[in-house]
Amino acid sequence: MLQLNRIHLFFSAAFGISIFIFFYCFFPHHLHYQEQFQLFLFTKSYFIETCSRPGGFSNYLGRFFTQFYLYAGLGALIVSLIIVGIQQLVYAMGRRFKETSSGWFLSFFPALFYWYLLCDENSQHGGVIALLLVLSFSLIITFIQSNQIRRILLLTMIPILYWLAGGVAVLGVLLLLLFEWFKIKQDKLRLFFFSIAAALLIIACPLVAKHFIVQYPLERLMWGVDYIHFTSYSPVRIDYLWILIILVIVSPKYFPEITRKKIRRLIFPVQAAGIILFAYILIWKVAYPENASKEEIMAYDYFCRTKQWDKIIEKANRKSPSIPMTVACLNLALYKTGQLPEKMFNYFQNGPEGLLPTFQRDFMIATVSGEPYYYLGFVNTAQRYAFEAMEA
Repeated sequence: MLQLNRIHLFFSAAFGISIFIFFYCFFPHHLHYQEQFQLFLFTKSYFIETCSRPGGFSNYLGRFFTQFYLYAGLGALIVSLIIVGIQQLVYAMGRRFKETSSGWFLSFFPALFYWYLLCDENSQHGGVIALLLVLSFSLIITFIQSNQIRRILLLTMIPILYWLAGGVAVLGVLLLLLFEWFKIKQDKLRLFFFSIAAALLIIACPLVAKHFIVQYPLERLMWGVDYIHFTSYSPVRIDYLWILIILVIVSPKYFPEITRKKIRRLIFPVQAAGIILFAYILIWKVAYPENASKEEIMAYDYFCRTKQWDKIIEKANRKSPSIPMTVACLNLALYKTGQLPEKMFNYFQNGPEGLLPTFQRDFMIATVSGEPYYYLGFVNTAQRYAFEAMEA
């Protein structure tokens, strides 16, 4: 058993190191982007305003950690710890259903799922914090021996957990109800009515919240107000993740226990190879190609925002920019270093928009488009672009 635990810890550590290397070396500007488009204040009014809606506390914690993403190394470390935390909590919760290590490799799949989600710039980190809160609460509840105290505590905590974490509280309720049905062999009728009461209570939470928070549509209150940046877009259905977590936690109960040492030695390499293959397909063949071009744009924006003009030119020397927004950043860098008259046409130019991009109803383009106007002294125009980007 001790050797198995060491193997599990080794793979978890290797998994966390892989996540750190990925975000630090390949997606650092996605972290900078997240930090740029959020605000965190250590004030009482900000805390009350943020936490006054379902999932607000999780979003508050997510914003707290996101402010450290200004430094790519620290941001990559936080992301890797959070994702490994999901893997460890899912594995621990699965062992509460059955004390077995045969399904340990399944605990990596929800973590890989959220790794994929965080590659999309539209995913906010409040969602992953909410998931950690719910899994932690569910795990703690399962250690209470008294059936009566455990069920009373669950019913009491449902509205509190919903307000702290948002709609992902449904996942916690489902896990704990399944735990009750799997563990309790007697008094099924009382357990049935308890399950009905818990289900009705979690359904009533968003309906009651809608009565007090009118400005949000009911659908948003059901899922969570700030799991994603835009209300009309999500990189993937979040309920698929909940279903995956339930299957991963419950299914090892039906796995046969691996006892023979020779079989064990064969099974572990196969499981490890399956995890690596799945990660390779999901991250390198799906997430990275989908977001590589966005990472390039975010790099130009970050260097422009931090006035690292030489790095913009160095990046353009490796690969000439072709998007109007990146071309504008390059020309601004050439202007700030005094090289614009001589070297402007050494790079691709897309007409006047390479110098002064036209306004578009987009928060990212408008932010970068205001930079040239600011350095030209047209402060009012730059402020207008910044305001329009914020409203968009």
